[in-house]
Amino acid sequence: MQNEFSLYAQVLVDIHARALDKPFTYGIKQEHAGKIAVGSAVKVNFNNRLIMGFVIDISDKPPVFYGKQFEIKPIEEVAAPDSLWDKEMLDLAGWMQKYYGCSFLDALKVLIPAPVRIKKDGSMPEDPKVKMAVFVAEPEESWDKFEKRSPSQAAGLKFLQEQKTPVKLADAVKQTGLSHTGFSSLAKKNLIEIYEGSPSFQYFHRFPAQVSGEFELTDDQQKVLDDMLGKIHSGKPGVAMLYGVTGSGKTEIYLRIIKQILEEGREAIALIPEISLTPQAIERFRSRFGEEIAILHSRLTGTERRLMWWKIRRKEVRVVLGARSAVFAPLENIGVIVVDEEHDESYKQERDPRYNARQVAVKRAMQHNSLVILGSATPSLESFHYAKQKKYDMYRLPARVGESNLPSIELINLKEDFSNKEKRFGLIGDTLKQEIQDTLNKDEQVILFINRRGYSAFIMCRECGNVLRCPYCDITLTYHKSDGLMKCHYCQYERPAPSICPICQGVKLIMPSLGIQEVEDELAEFFPGVPFIRMDKDTTGEKDAHTKIIREFADGKAKILLGTQMIAKGHDFPGVTLVGVILADVSLYLPDFRSLERTYHVLTQVAGRAGRRNTPGKVIIQTYNPKTPVLQAVARQNYEDFFKWEIDNREALNYPPYARIVNILLTGSNQEAIREYSVNFSDLLRKKQFRSVFIAVLGPAPCPLSRIKNRYRWHITIKTHNVPKTVAVVKAVLARYPNPTDTGFFMDIDPVSLM
Repeated sequence: MQNEFSLYAQVLVDIHARALDKPFTYGIKQEHAGKIAVGSAVKVNFNNRLIMGFVIDISDKPPVFYGKQFEIKPIEEVAAPDSLWDKEMLDLAGWMQKYYGCSFLDALKVLIPAPVRIKKDGSMPEDPKVKMAVFVAEPEESWDKFEKRSPSQAAGLKFLQEQKTPVKLADAVKQTGLSHTGFSSLAKKNLIEIYEGSPSFQYFHRFPAQVSGEFELTDDQQKVLDDMLGKIHSGKPGVAMLYGVTGSGKTEIYLRIIKQILEEGREAIALIPEISLTPQAIERFRSRFGEEIAILHSRLTGTERRLMWWKIRRKEVRVVLGARSAVFAPLENIGVIVVDEEHDESYKQERDPRYNARQVAVKRAMQHNSLVILGSATPSLESFHYAKQKKYDMYRLPARVGESNLPSIELINLKEDFSNKEKRFGLIGDTLKQEIQDTLNKDEQVILFINRRGYSAFIMCRECGNVLRCPYCDITLTYHKSDGLMKCHYCQYERPAPSICPICQGVKLIMPSLGIQEVEDELAEFFPGVPFIRMDKDTTGEKDAHTKIIREFADGKAKILLGTQMIAKGHDFPGVTLVGVILADVSLYLPDFRSLERTYHVLTQVAGRAGRRNTPGKVIIQTYNPKTPVLQAVARQNYEDFFKWEIDNREALNYPPYARIVNILLTGSNQEAIREYSVNFSDLLRKKQFRSVFIAVLGPAPCPLSRIKNRYRWHITIKTHNVPKTVAVVKAVLARYPNPTDTGFFMDIDPVSLM
């Protein structure tokens, strides 16, 4: 017999299982009336266990059961009466479930940072705090007198002044030798402040922001601003593609648009691709909007993320700045969403749910009838194609702001650039070496970029520069050391690895292998005594490491910044007049259909770091293949040349934007079991009833990275025009033929890489 309740809740239980990815009905007892709303976290009895769940709907009518009568259980406890989701966010989760093929539970959870969600035991997650110290003021007496009177305290105070942001008190003690008591004395003199906090949190909540004025716009900027505001006020804002060269003032456009949105009583989200850019972005946004902004990114601690999230939810701020997850900020009246460097692959989440923040931004904007600004000097091919097709509005900034011009770019053929035969195959050629020395002689700064993304999986002839490619797909063949074969992971073509070059008959065949430490060794050898600093994943693992490295270089303490992709975009270093690319070929020949686009993006972006003030900039790109069309387009600094060339290739091969890609990744510890399941699953997808949904089903085939952490990886690649239908078909096939217990099954929609 069914219990009678005045209200009934649809509850999604917090259990990850495909069969349970649906809401269950529970009754709301009178004692909980008014305490439970859509978005509340509750505890329910599920299979005689007390389980956390999330309310996704409430009705005053009980569900209708056909054939059987079920007892409706009551909600046992209200874990979090504050609503975590509103209807718009629930609708967004439903869209993500259908588009990205994730579970509804995964979609809901990605909307809310883990520190905000209640734990399964109903408790709030806590984040330990540590003692932090920050510089406040210089001594009233002169530094000389202070140092003579108390040299140890002066050393501690100067250390904190140089850091500019809070540091752990324990680290300050360790670095300076000043005791905890000594730092306490500085605090009593109001020269520093010691507080309970964490090392990752920005200190802006303690120091009021200094709001600055606006810059005078160029004619190009003013026209773009006026046209975009007109689009916003038209009632049908849509998507705006802001295509502007590096240094053309795109950020100023974002700031002006957001200011107007705030004046009209609405809210704004601004996304940036790299956490390393956050300190600079915070400074720009705070200088314009003061305490009106909140920050969301993964380097915040749990407590910080929770505080920021509730600050947004309770409408204490109206501008949210952050990396990809900030697209889910709980704003209710969004007027504009900015996606800066919209082409950047870091906007794609590489674990479930595998969303792309750029796509989610467009969806949220549709929900709010607001404007999305996709800004880039090197737009993604998809976005630029949609702009060409008039699906997006195109706005252009063709020139840099002020007196600075785009840098000159020179392609250097490494086959001819080593005069010293013993060093013929080094990493820094003669031309780049001389340019570095000339730049240092002028007391200017250098950025050296090593494109180390992915891995070197191709065979190249050092004598003619030829790289072995698939005759059917125009993609590089991947070398499989285990069986000595060259394979194409798109059409399954394979051939034995050659011992001589098929073009020039040369015998110097290599798999290029670059290491950033090798570059460090050469810098130390060629430029002894010159301070340089390195920025890559190995050197930025600690909290605030990005900020410290960037500040050290910006302050001129290092003359050379050596790094990977994290130095390539967004940074503005006035002293940099030379950018050197160690080897451009590395990303050109990865077995992925986006490899050329990725290469153009990163080379153009890193080139844009040079000459951003009045001093002319120069870029040296080292390569074994200077005549490659993508490198020629980079040298001409002409994106549209590259676009026209690459878009024809995409159309001929039916790759995005002419088709959508759904990549199914299968993993397991037993290689034969994975292969067998992959073959059987792909055979089911090829059945006659599904042919109208797919353009093609490619594979299965081993992934280029065929084993990671001792798990074998196979994939099936589907080309389609209808993603939701394709996702539904894959789910239906999976329900009929579920993956074995040891087999991981992942669906990646619009993947940025097939590696």
